This record gives sequence, C-alpha cells and structure tokens, in this order.
Amino acid sequence: MLLKSLGYRLEAALDRLLAYPLERRRFKRDVGYWPRLRRPRSYNEKIVWRKLFDRNPQLARVTDKWLLRGYAIEQLGRERAEEHLVPLYGLYNKPEAMTEADLARPCVIKPTHSSGRVMLFPEGLDRDIGEVRERVAHWLAEPAHRIRHHEWAYSQLKPRVMVEAWLEGENGQPPPDYKFLVFGGRTRLIQVHQDRFGNHCRSEFDRDWRFLEVDGDGRGSDPLPCPERYPEMLALAERLAQPFDFMRVDLYLVGGRIYLGELTAYPGSGRRCFDPSQFDFELGRHWRLPGPGVRLGLGRQPELAR
Repeated sequence: MLLKSLGYRLEAALDRLLAYPLERRRFKRDVGYWPRLRRPRSYNEKIVWRKLFDRNPQLARVTDKWLLRGYAIEQLGRERAEEHLVPLYGLYNKPEAMTEADLARPCVIKPTHSSGRVMLFPEGLDRDIGEVRERVAHWLAEPAHRIRHHEWAYSQLKPRVMVEAWLEGENGQPPPDYKFLVFGGRTRLIQVHQDRFGNHCRSEFDRDWRFLEVDGDGRGSDPLPCPERYPEMLALAERLAQPFDFMRVDLYLVGGRIYLGELTAYPGSGRRCFDPSQFDFELGRHWRLPGPGVRLGLGRQPELAR
C-alpha cells in the first residue's frame, strides 16, 4: 500500500510539473473537449480549476464526513441540525475497535476521508466481524482518495471510519439520493439518483422541478413527482452551501424526514458528460470563481475570465 501511495503521489506531482497533461487528457476523453484551465468557462472546467488551485480549508472540512456534522451544527444550530443528521453509532481510528455489538443494529459503515466506499447492513451484521475489520483496515491504509486526480481536499483528511443508522427506502432498498447543485447560494440543478447499488439511474430537474433531458452518460431516467418537502429541502441545501461559490449538497427524504448525506466539492471530478454539451457551459455561467483572496496551490493564480 505504501508503494501504491508513493506511485500516486509521484504521478500527481509529475502531472503538475508538466502543466497537467494527464488531467487534460482524462477530461477530453470523458467530456469531449479540451479544457481551458486558465480561463475556465464551463461547469466541468471550473470543477477542475477548483481541484488544481483552490485551497480553501473549508472545502476539506466539509468533505470529511465526520467534520461535516460539526459544520452543519454551526450553520443550522444544534437543534435544527440534529433533525437532519443521520444517527451516528460509532467513530473509529482502528478496525479492531469495532465490535459485533456496534454493528448489531441496521447500519452503514463508511470511511470519513474518501468517497465511494461503503458497507451496507440493512439487518445488522451479517458476516464475520473479522471480514469487516479487514475491509476497514484496507480503507484506512489507502492512499489519499483521488490524489491521482488532484482532488486536494481529500489529501487533508485524517483516515477514520464511521457507523451510521441504515436509512431505508421502498422495498428495503436505500432511499433516493437528492443532489442539489448550488451556485452562489442558489440551486440551479437537482439530480435524483435511484437504485445506486443496482440498476443505477438519474433524473434531473431545474429549481422549479421542471424535468431536464441533459444526460450524456447513459444513466438518464424518467420524470419524477416533486417530493413532498421539496421547499424545505431546497432551503436546507442552500443554507448549507451558502458560504461557498459552489457546492453539491446531498439529501435523503425518509418517512417525511430530511437527512443530510454529504457535501461534495468535486462532483464527478469535473468530468460529467452532458447532452447537449452546451448545458455544461450554461451551468458554468452560474459559477463565479473566488477572487484574489482564495488560497491557491502551486504557482500563481490563473487569470480568470469574468
């Protein structure tokens, strides 16, 4: 694992030194056009700009799933935040600290310092605790998440694992995931992801819940009814994203109650394919990147188009 980590860091360092040829090629492969890194215009280009240059420490704080809970309390107040936080069963620095009793209830295990890793136990622990600890140990030893793709915020996080309550949707499956893309405090796009661990599909809407056909990666689905607590979900997402020029806020609606999933600083690592491609640039016009006060990475701040 150490050699793997060193290899990823070396790859990222060389890519920076050579003006990001790998990042540019990955972008072209996935999005379909060469990115403008000095004068970003599209939504995807601006995510890449954030990855490469924006070193706002608050990005790291809200990326950490444990620290996000404290951030939510600061933004909302403790009483309101606790209405929306998924019940926490445990936080661990070492896999051996996790016991069978900790996992007896329906729960979810996830690392606080990375994304895309999860173990689901809708009926409580259903396998040997040793197997769980082995997987958790692997998560804790992994190289900084997405370091090869320059997602800086993850490199600042302490490896930990948390256990949260299982949220159940229809037919015993995880509930739909409502992702609010908030630009300058105002939502411009809502993505609804369903069946994320099976036949994953996505429906997209504007702020007024008008269905948008902008899918470019084959996951597009049909229109859905507006959720019953949509106005409150919208207000919550915009409140949590308010300090940032852009943030994606992920929410769940279960049994009439709104839960906070996570905040995401680099959705899709800046490689989301839209059809029509012009929608990428329409979204980008809503994102005003930070000015000279932003904490930047290596090199001078790129001149920005305004």
